[in-house]
Amino acid sequence: MKNVILSLIILFIPLFNSLNSQINDPLWNRALTVSKANSNWIPGAIFENDITKNSDGKREESIQREISVFESKDYDLKFILEKCIIDGENKTETERGQYQSDNFSNNYIKPDEAEDPLQVIYQKNISKLKRTGKESLQNKLCIVFEYIHQTKEILWKGKIWLEEETGIPVKLIIVTDQIITHNKSKIKNLKTEINFNKDSTKWYPLKTRYTSNIEINILPFVTFEGTTETTIKFDDYFKLRDDK
Repeated sequence: MKNVILSLIILFIPLFNSLNSQINDPLWNRALTVSKANSNWIPGAIFENDITKNSDGKREESIQREISVFESKDYDLKFILEKCIIDGENKTETERGQYQSDNFSNNYIKPDEAEDPLQVIYQKNISKLKRTGKESLQNKLCIVFEYIHQTKEILWKGKIWLEEETGIPVKLIIVTDQIITHNKSKIKNLKTEINFNKDSTKWYPLKTRYTSNIEINILPFVTFEGTTETTIKFDDYFKLRDDK
């Protein structure tokens, strides 16, 4: 009898894990449907503004970029750096070359997992999802959800506003207190805020804002500490063709 019980436990463990990974809130699942139905929208115009300040709050660097995006006859996305202003100087020609690579599309078109919590494939990485109240946002009554999102390397705390009637995501905020290392930089207290278009058939990001503290090793014994703020606005959306 003991062996039978052990066999049943082993048999049902995968089922229990599967049930634990599912999120049964109907409004959340409605938002998943909205996200899936709008996955092929691409911004035709991107406007980026970066500001870096030192620890005293003095502006150290300012960068503005304007990028256009289009789909080629071969169904590839093409990116053109239309304008790049660094500290008031036009650097478009010298900076244009680095924006013709796939890395560019990954940065702007393909969001990180943490910025895209409504993908079905990521639901197994989301835990402690709960409704925390109602708020009126952009003239829409929204249900506020909070959750934990464990990506491959970083633990994120998320907060998302879903329209009560439709489940359309209106706003997303994610934060992490983990230190993110990139080249010679350390990014601390990263906060991402995304505002979406409120249309179930035209749902996509309109504006993304990143804020963080940074630490950059300029020389072996010289370190720059300060803050960064990046605002990216998206416009002129088009749908990827599906006639391949």
